[in-house]
Amino acid sequence: MAKHKTFYDFKMENSLYGKEDFESTALQKKKAWIIYWVVLAAYVLFSVGAVIFYMNLPWKSGYILTVKLIHYTVTAIFVIFSFIYHTIPLGRVRRYAKVLTGIEIGETVENVGTFIRYENNIEMKDRHDFRSIIIEQWSSKKQDFYERKILV
Repeated sequence: MAKHKTFYDFKMENSLYGKEDFESTALQKKKAWIIYWVVLAAYVLFSVGAVIFYMNLPWKSGYILTVKLIHYTVTAIFVIFSFIYHTIPLGRVRRYAKVLTGIEIGETVENVGTFIRYENNIEMKDRHDFRSIIIEQWSSKKQDFYERKILV
């Protein structure tokens, strides 16, 4: 039985990114979230344990200040870790997935233009680096040529 190609399959065969890229990005995103949730669970367990230990201490115990300092330090480390982790590794994976989704469902424009030049500088869009090429295209609306920048 022959498998019929869907529009998605045809689009993926003719694109720079394949299904493997989308699947690996989803896997990276899932792995990053699992790591964060494991660290969060460890922090919550530590906090619950510290509070229970603190509640069972005698009234004027010498450990009260030590338990508070340790708990505050671990909380500060967790907050700093969360900020950095959400910004760098998890944030990069989420933005990359967003770019790939934009590429997958983005508008496909077919037009003929004349190559003008390469842009050597690197531009950032959605926190990803792109180089660009400039082509000259005809605008049927304005009845004039204009320069179009294509990010690569």
